[in-house]
Amino acid sequence: MKEYTSPSVDGETGLGRYKIMALCGFAFCIYLFVILKIGTIPFSDFEMYYETGQGILRGEGISSFYKYFQPGGYPYLLAVIFNIIKSNSILLPQVLNALILTFLLWISLKYPIGKSRVAIFIGYIILVFNVNYLGMVSVLCSEIPYIFFFLLGLLTFWRESKSILGGECKWGRRYHFIPFLISGIFLGTSQYIRPVTFPYLLILSLFMVFGVLYFSVQKTEEKPKAACLFSLQSLGITWSTFFVGALIFYWVSGYGLTYMPQQKGLWNLYVGFNTESKGSWNQKDSELIVSVGDKFNWEADRINEKLKPIVIDRIRNNWAKTLWNLPEKVYKLMNPRGIPYWTIEQSKVKNKDIIYRVSGYLSYLNVLALIMSIGFWLTCLAKRNISQNEYFAFCVIGSSFVYLVLHGYLLEVQPRYSNHLWMLMFWCYPLSQQTVWDFFKKIFRGGGKMRMISFGLMAIGMIILLVSLLADFIGIGAYPEFGKNQVIGAAIGLLVFIAGIIINRRYLQISKK
Repeated sequence: MKEYTSPSVDGETGLGRYKIMALCGFAFCIYLFVILKIGTIPFSDFEMYYETGQGILRGEGISSFYKYFQPGGYPYLLAVIFNIIKSNSILLPQVLNALILTFLLWISLKYPIGKSRVAIFIGYIILVFNVNYLGMVSVLCSEIPYIFFFLLGLLTFWRESKSILGGECKWGRRYHFIPFLISGIFLGTSQYIRPVTFPYLLILSLFMVFGVLYFSVQKTEEKPKAACLFSLQSLGITWSTFFVGALIFYWVSGYGLTYMPQQKGLWNLYVGFNTESKGSWNQKDSELIVSVGDKFNWEADRINEKLKPIVIDRIRNNWAKTLWNLPEKVYKLMNPRGIPYWTIEQSKVKNKDIIYRVSGYLSYLNVLALIMSIGFWLTCLAKRNISQNEYFAFCVIGSSFVYLVLHGYLLEVQPRYSNHLWMLMFWCYPLSQQTVWDFFKKIFRGGGKMRMISFGLMAIGMIILLVSLLADFIGIGAYPEFGKNQVIGAAIGLLVFIAGIIINRRYLQISKK
């Protein structure tokens, strides 16, 4: 693969300004074509967003019904757009979705986290044609604006962190904390749009602090303890700003001093631990909450008082069954094939089967990104001596996997709920591909039978693990749910891979002696 040498912190692709503009323009035209061709009409949550935005414009504020279920960020964003343009056309937020996705593409091309041009271009193709955003761009959804602020927050944090860890600027320099403040504001805004930043940021913080102690991060002048202290300091500033920003946004919108909507996840826990629905919304669940909500005029405290003992009882009785259903729930959360439902269910598309068929084919791009992400993560664990970008990507991807498992176990699952995690994997894809490629290229160039055996076991274990996890995803599973054979296969693959790592570590110890 052809590589380039970057003179800057994050690097330039070497494609040139006009090539990047042309690629982004091509993607924007595709998004506009999808928007105009499909013609999605708001329904379900998206209709509620639209009506609430209109209510804010009329001075009615946000209803108690909406406050109980949703944060207020997206309706307020819609109201601002409608007020500025002096129009309430649904085409406006749809075009905003297209602009946001195009801007995120520009970031991935202008400041890529990897260095290989080939890998960057493949990442561009995956990002443009993935089902998660191609299927949501024509929908009035909070997921895409959420991704915008969420990714900007992480990018701002990492750019400043990298410059300090690399010795390009010192922690004590003047105004060093401003980028971390800006990062916290972006992340707090994302929490206001969708309240899922908090758990992810918590997991990421743990990964970054302990990752500095585990890895030998290249070009890091600070010693592990000093780097760990720096991580705590920078994360502390970002966390503080994040909380203050989220609290202010919710307070101004009438939610009170909180960083979550008023139901505090109780309703999602009720759905998540319903072993009949396996974490998905069903008729019985909706009938219960409507009856309770109407009875108490959607007053959050009274609803939660009624709902809390039911939730506790359901968790106590169903926690083991929910744990057994966890692989299937995570699979549902990661499989984007259900996303086009939100796009075409109420649209001018007549032959909806074609959309589902095409989205099924395009979902394999997600499979490719997922395989590379898992391979990258395991590769970093094996070699330990990694670059600064690899360290950050390792923490980001690892946090995404842990978040997926926790979300799948605790809460309601829908494919669109994992859109921000897919964006992180797409963003890291060029680095993931290059790292895995270089790792295995180095294997075949190295010597020693023991080392060849170890890497052979690692490769075989990884293949068994991925095939077992993705059997239903790639169409070779015997059952629609996550079966026993998949669980056994995944366990065997993981054990074989670990055995390869142990043998490789033994080889390194012998070679040093």
